[in-house]
Amino acid sequence: MKPVALLLACTLSALGAPSGPGERALEFLEQLRQSELNLKPGGDTALAPQTSARKRAEITRRLNRIADDLGTDPLEIGPVKQDGSLAGVLIRKIGGFSPNTLQVFPVAMILRESRWIPAPVPGSFENSGMGYAADLLQRIHSLEDWMMRQQVIDSENLRDQAAARMQAEIRDHLPAPLLESTDPDRWIYEFLDACTRRDSTAMLGFLGGLANPLPTDWALRMQAVETAVKLDSHPWSLLVSPHVIRAIVPTEDEPGICTLVCLGPSGSPGSNRAAFHIVRIETSQSANTHPQLELPDEFIRPTPFANLEADEDLDADLLDAFIDTLADSPHRQPTPTAESGLRAFEHALAATSPAPLLPLIPFAPDSKENHRKCLLAAGLWWDINDPDAPLHPLALDFEPGDSQARASYQWFSARQPDRLDLRTFQFENTGSSWKWNPNPADKDRMTLTEWKTGQIVSWKSRWNELLLEPSASLDAAGSPAPAEEPSRRLITDWLSAVSKRDFQSALALTTHFDTPESRKSLIRNLGYEFAAPVDRRSIAAIHCGDTCTSVAVGGTNPQSGPRQFYPVVTTAAGPRLLLEVDLFEPSSRSRRFLNKTTLERIRRCAPDLAKELENHLTSLSAATDK
Repeated sequence: MKPVALLLACTLSALGAPSGPGERALEFLEQLRQSELNLKPGGDTALAPQTSARKRAEITRRLNRIADDLGTDPLEIGPVKQDGSLAGVLIRKIGGFSPNTLQVFPVAMILRESRWIPAPVPGSFENSGMGYAADLLQRIHSLEDWMMRQQVIDSENLRDQAAARMQAEIRDHLPAPLLESTDPDRWIYEFLDACTRRDSTAMLGFLGGLANPLPTDWALRMQAVETAVKLDSHPWSLLVSPHVIRAIVPTEDEPGICTLVCLGPSGSPGSNRAAFHIVRIETSQSANTHPQLELPDEFIRPTPFANLEADEDLDADLLDAFIDTLADSPHRQPTPTAESGLRAFEHALAATSPAPLLPLIPFAPDSKENHRKCLLAAGLWWDINDPDAPLHPLALDFEPGDSQARASYQWFSARQPDRLDLRTFQFENTGSSWKWNPNPADKDRMTLTEWKTGQIVSWKSRWNELLLEPSASLDAAGSPAPAEEPSRRLITDWLSAVSKRDFQSALALTTHFDTPESRKSLIRNLGYEFAAPVDRRSIAAIHCGDTCTSVAVGGTNPQSGPRQFYPVVTTAAGPRLLLEVDLFEPSSRSRRFLNKTTLERIRRCAPDLAKELENHLTSLSAATDK
C-alpha cells in the first residue's frame, strides 16, 4: 500500500528518522498489538516506578482497547512534533478502504539516555515521572494539546484521501488492458478469479471502485466484500469458495446480463446437500469507461443474504450449457480401462473441489437425470470433505468387467471409528472411456445391493486390517530406543499431519502390536486425535530410555488441557509412534486411573516397555512442571 505523504504540523515538526521518535512510536504500537509489550517500570515504556497498582491496571485496560483497535492493518508514521527531549507522534492505521477503519493514534515520546521511549498513557506524558517544573509542564501541555488537535486534523485528511488511496491501489491490481477492455466476459472471468483469490482490492475495482462518483451504496459494497473474503458464508461462498463449481453460460436474450451457474452447497445451515444456484450479474461501464459489475442485492445487503435460494428445477437449457462447459474442463482425462476410471474416481474424491468428479459422469439426453447426477456427485464430495467431520474412503474390493465394473469402500469416520459404513459404486464403459455413474438404473442398483449383501461378512472382517496397512507392525520383543532427534522429527511430522487432517500421512507414522486389542486401540485413538479441535501443540520435553523414547506434547493455549506423552519405538521401518498408548499428565484422579489401565494393557504385550513408560511418565511430568 502506498504511504500517504507525511504532513508537517508546524516549523518544529519533523519526520521520524531511523531510531527517532516516529520509528520508536511505530515499534511501540507493533509491540502492543502483538502482546509483546513489557509494561513494568524500566521495560518498554517510561512508566514511573511510583505508579500505583490501580493506575497500572487502568493503563493496561486502555492499552488493551488500543490493541483491539489496531487489528492487523498496516501502520505508518504521521506528523511528528519534537521539542528537545519530548515529542508527540501520530501513527496512522491505513489498512482497508473504508473511512470507518482508518484511525490515528497519538503517542507521547521521551528521550532518555539517547533513546526514545513511549509514555505509558496514549497521547499523554502522564505517569512518566517527568516532574513538575513550570517550564517543563508548559512544554508537556503544549505537545499534548498539539497531539489532540492534530489527531482530529489528520483523521479528517486521512478519510478525505481514502478514495484516492483506494483507486490508486485498485489500478495497481488491475492491468491497464483490462481497464480499457470492452469485453464483458473478460470482466466476469477476471472478477471470479479475484474472488477465488479473495483479492478484495480487485473485487472492489470491478464493483465500482474506480467510478467517479462512487456508487451510492459504496459503504455497503465495501462491507460485503470485507465479509466475503473472511467468511465462506452464503451467498458469497458461491463466488469465493474453491469448493464451488462455476460456469458462465451464454444468454443471448439478455444483453448486458451474465448468467453464472453455480453448483454448491444448498445454503441451508448445517447442510451439505448440493444445489444449483443462478447468479445474474449485470455488466456495464462506469462514466469513466471502467468496467463495472452489479451483483444481485442478496450479495450487497446483509439482511436478505439467506434469501438467495437454490434453483430446485434448473432450466434444461442452462443445465445443458453448464454440462457443455465440462468438455473444456482441465480435469478431463482419458480413462480407457476400468482400472483407469477407478483411479480417476479416487483422485477426484481426494481433490480440493468436486469439479474433477463431473467429467467422469456419463451424461444422458434426459436433463432431469443429468441434474440428479450432478447433485449426487457434488453431494458425495462434500460428505467426504466436510471440514467438521471428514470421511476417509478405504478401498475394499473392485470387480472389472467388459461393460461394467463395481467398487466397494468403507467410509472411515474419525468421530465414529468403529462404525461400519459400506458404499458401492458402479462404472460403465461408454465405448471411448470408463465413467462413474452416480445414479445407476434400478436393475444395476439391485445388482450392487446383492453384491454388497454377499460380501458384507468378508468386508466387515477385512476393513480394519486394510485400514492399518500403512501402520508398521511392532515386535513385542522390543528394540533399542530411537535417538532424541529422530523422535523429535517424527512427533513434529505427526503433529503437522494431524493439524492438516492428513489421515494417511499420520497413519503411516504409527506402529502397533499384532493383536486384535492393539489394532482396536490404535483405531480408537486415531479417531480421538482427528475428531479433536485443531490446537497448536508443541514439544515440551523428551526422555530417552532403553526401549522407547517418550515425547511430552502440550498445547500453546492454557486451556488446552493436560500434556500428552507419545512413545516412539524402533520398528523395521524406522522410528514410529505407538499411538495405542494414550498416556497423559496425571492431573486428576480419573486421568491417573486411565493411565494405569493403559499401562496394564501394554504390560500384557511388552512388560519391559510398560515399566519403562511408567518411569518416563513420572520423569516427564516432573520435567514439564518446571
